[in-house]
Amino acid sequence: MIIDCHTHIWPSIGALGDASSFSCLGAKNVVGAVTSSEHLASMTPADISILHGFSSSHLNSDKSYDHIIEYVDRYPNKILGFAGIDLAANDSIEILKRTVNDNKLSGISISPACQNVHPTDTRAMALYEAAAEHGLPIYVLQGEILPAKAPLAYTQLQGFDEVACIFPELKIVISHMGFPYRDIMVSLLAKHNNIFTDVAGLSRNGSVAYDALYMAFVYGVIDKVLFASDFPNATVKDCIEFLYQLGQLSSDRGLPAIPREKIRGIVERDALHLLGINLNS
Repeated sequence: MIIDCHTHIWPSIGALGDASSFSCLGAKNVVGAVTSSEHLASMTPADISILHGFSSSHLNSDKSYDHIIEYVDRYPNKILGFAGIDLAANDSIEILKRTVNDNKLSGISISPACQNVHPTDTRAMALYEAAAEHGLPIYVLQGEILPAKAPLAYTQLQGFDEVACIFPELKIVISHMGFPYRDIMVSLLAKHNNIFTDVAGLSRNGSVAYDALYMAFVYGVIDKVLFASDFPNATVKDCIEFLYQLGQLSSDRGLPAIPREKIRGIVERDALHLLGINLNS
């Protein structure tokens, strides 16, 4: 089974507000809407795709909760939704509870830097506690290019060391191999059973991808790396082909190889099991 853990759609570019330059969302490649039909076409050959919401009052951005639910409702065994929750919002806990009560979405997505909230801010910690209580995994949206108003200091990952210690049952995925802190990301993967990462964004640069994944392999944590196309930045097919081509890249440059079975493990990883998501719930 192939599970694409990191994708986005939006009803219009205007819905992204000042987050339109956030590379995690792929907005720099898009001038209008990213539709569910385009997303569905990009999924081949994936079996399941996780679709992330995004909300930030700091950036005047809101990818509608209802917009994602409508898509999930049409393809309940193919599309899983994560609610985008603004850490700065007064109703963040209520939104999380709505996610649970609706039984439509499978997790929540946050972006501390884009929401102008430190990862261990009291508001964030309250949300983590509620997510842990309800068994919802948290996806942390990182990115190579941040909006101008997003504090770089709030992309730092050390805070999630504290979060993972306080809430060991909370499943946490930090996207984009933790960019720009990939060495710290590897340390977190090695230290905490409940922290994972993904390959979103890596297909844009072969050398960066090789360095990140080889480090994960050397330190024995590559089995905690999840497959992610980062659509609309790339399709599932493009991303899979790119990952398998890393073997040729290392050969051409005389570099140690990442074993092919480890690359295959990323592509075919059962992320739902790792994150405690029951497709039939």
